[in-house]
Amino acid sequence: MARETMASERLINDDPFPASPRRRVAASLLSFASLVSVEGLLIFWFVASPIASFYLRFPVDKSLVTFNRGVLALAVGLLMTRAWANHLQADRASRFTFTATKFEIAWAMVAAIALINAMFLSNDFTYALKLAVDTFCLPLVIFHLARYHFDARGRRHLIGLAAVALAWCLFVTGAYEFLTGANLFQYKGSELMREGERRVNGPFAADSSYAIICLLVFVLLQSAPKLFRLKPDKAARWFTIGALVAAAAGALLPMFRSAAFALVACWLIVMFATVQ
Repeated sequence: MARETMASERLINDDPFPASPRRRVAASLLSFASLVSVEGLLIFWFVASPIASFYLRFPVDKSLVTFNRGVLALAVGLLMTRAWANHLQADRASRFTFTATKFEIAWAMVAAIALINAMFLSNDFTYALKLAVDTFCLPLVIFHLARYHFDARGRRHLIGLAAVALAWCLFVTGAYEFLTGANLFQYKGSELMREGERRVNGPFAADSSYAIICLLVFVLLQSAPKLFRLKPDKAARWFTIGALVAAAAGALLPMFRSAAFALVACWLIVMFATVQ
């Protein structure tokens, strides 16, 4: 964020033609884009998505506007704004460049097939289109943003703190549902009681999603100190250990035997992989 602000200031101060509309527009765009960083936006999305996805959607049934779509659209908009500002401030005409891996190209082809299928072969066009976008297009956008536009330098502690906050949030919501039997996030079709057993789903529509997300957060918390080369103090270390236990407990709350086996397997893999 500081880089974009400094760039816009240099653009105004060093421009031999400060009244040039092209330069002034570029400076305004850079100043606007510097208000929010893509990295900060994605970290916020990572923490807030489970809860915000339930409350920030319109309409409630068959939502067209959702939290995930809005945040990712904003991130893409920020990148496009910065690219256009850089194009305007260039001394000579420049072309926009876009880089993609072979994996992204292959995934984009699959996404295109899903979109075409939704448009021409589905019985419910709206539902099929939303399913194709959320299942194929949004993960591709997230992958591209994380690979090319996310700089973790200087944000490692923030990522760790975000994972800790998410672990506790998931555990608290799941534990409350398990103890009280109240479905806090009543998605259409989600049920806590199935075949006489209580299936905790937390802030998700399915209990399997809750178990998998808790398991992934557990793996992230276990590997974060070595992965990000963090050196937390004693208080932060105990807080992280508590979040690690909370994530493990959350993965076990839906009472899937496969989740327990996966939890042990992931713990062993990460433990041996991070041994120096």
